[in-house]
Amino acid sequence: MRKLVLYLGCLLVGVAAAWASFSTLAELAAASGWKSGDWLLPTSIDALGAMSCWVWLTPIYSPEARSFARRTTFTVILVSVIGNGVGHVVSSGMLPAGVLLIVLVGAVPPSSLAAVIHLLVLVTAVPVPDAAPVPAAKPKPTITETGKPKTPAKAKPSASPVKSGPESGPIVDDVLLQRARHADRDHQAKNGGRPISRDTLKDELKIGTGKATDLLAALKKEREVA
Repeated sequence: MRKLVLYLGCLLVGVAAAWASFSTLAELAAASGWKSGDWLLPTSIDALGAMSCWVWLTPIYSPEARSFARRTTFTVILVSVIGNGVGHVVSSGMLPAGVLLIVLVGAVPPSSLAAVIHLLVLVTAVPVPDAAPVPAAKPKPTITETGKPKTPAKAKPSASPVKSGPESGPIVDDVLLQRARHADRDHQAKNGGRPISRDTLKDELKIGTGKATDLLAALKKEREVA
């Protein structure tokens, strides 16, 4: 029942507003010298606004189409508001339909046509797939003097930024070791001096089991030395 009341209210407001705007813009077209078809002016404005608003609020369309539709919607609203205001002033006799007004009103239909064509192209455009990457050419084997292909030498692994811990202890990173010390001190302070476990250290530092085991051994070695 609540939805029915809401839908009826929206329908009533929409019909009243559309009819009031339509009639005013038609009067403006008639005052601007349109001998026939003065209803075409409000149609070209309101229909474009309805279509662009629909595309803007429909998520299935491309971002480019929705962005253009959003700008077109607000532009059409601005043109409709100004047109209704000028139409009331002209129909009341307070403003004569001069040359500038006639030119501006006559420019609305072709502008609407250009906008709707652009919107249609953006909505129906098929996205172009990205070009597939070209695979790198494999290096040709080098032929040695004996006639056998030369096997390329394997690249040596780069040295990792690790530091050695105490003597006979595991090799650990100084930064991770420093963080492990802080985590161990905080754990002992919260748990009555009990050292941190491997799983807790792994969760605290977001590291693997192997690194957590090495760090725990280094901490244990430091405690024994101290």
